[in-house]
Amino acid sequence: MKIKAPAKINLSLDITGKRDDGYHLLWMLMQSVTCFDEIEVVRSANKGIRLTIDGSGELKNDGSNLCVRAAEAMKARFGIDRGYDIFLKKNIPLSAGLAGGSADAAAVIRLIDRLEGLGADDELLRKVGLSIGSDVPYCLHGGLMIAEGTGDKLTGLPELPKRYILIAKIKGGLNTGEVYRKYDTLSNVVHPYNEKIEEAARSGSWERLMPLMGNVLYKASLTMEKRIGDMVADMRSAGADASMMSGSGPSVFGIFRDSKSMEDARDRLEHIYPDAEFRLSETCGPLGKE
Repeated sequence: MKIKAPAKINLSLDITGKRDDGYHLLWMLMQSVTCFDEIEVVRSANKGIRLTIDGSGELKNDGSNLCVRAAEAMKARFGIDRGYDIFLKKNIPLSAGLAGGSADAAAVIRLIDRLEGLGADDELLRKVGLSIGSDVPYCLHGGLMIAEGTGDKLTGLPELPKRYILIAKIKGGLNTGEVYRKYDTLSNVVHPYNEKIEEAARSGSWERLMPLMGNVLYKASLTMEKRIGDMVADMRSAGADASMMSGSGPSVFGIFRDSKSMEDARDRLEHIYPDAEFRLSETCGPLGKE
């Protein structure tokens, strides 16, 4: 049984508070895009989890991988006494702020639910996902959604008109924990106006939404990787209607009205950033409905 796991971009990201344990509380507007990993889960004759990865020599296939953790969590939660072979074809850039690992974990959860005929409700699967990572509950659904708190509170929104999304991942990565720690040292942080962002998203108008989008981690990530700011500016100069960093970076995305404009921008930016990874994509609906 196979499924495509879409990456996500943050159309807005705000930090609304901090728990006593130091965990940051978030308000995020997220959108799935057609930059996919492909996941297949097959029942195994043994009781263990075996992961085979195609397309990335950097990912580990042991118990630290979110695919393996998702399968183990499903086995524990539902008392499943069998193993699985998981095949992952990797296309989403690594350590990029695109929730690639979380998307893969969500796909494994959905596939095991279907493979075993569990019929588990979404709330229960979200709890399993949240035990793995804060982006997994969103990735179990996808499309256009608001995620709040620790990622446990989700609000689905009507789909916006299709737009073309050029993703550019600058070589290297940023440690998410370090980005948040840097954020905590900053003053005069400008927060997005979340209520107006939600209203604009619900209106179905990109023209209303794009000027309001923001990412409070941008300034922190920029102190650690200056080229993020360069890429945002160059993406706009290349014709994007809007450009922003996704998650904690270092990926930057641009929003385009048509595929040719996106492709022309990619061709131009590849000459400026020969070591960057580029992905051509489009906005898409919920998981499994791409």
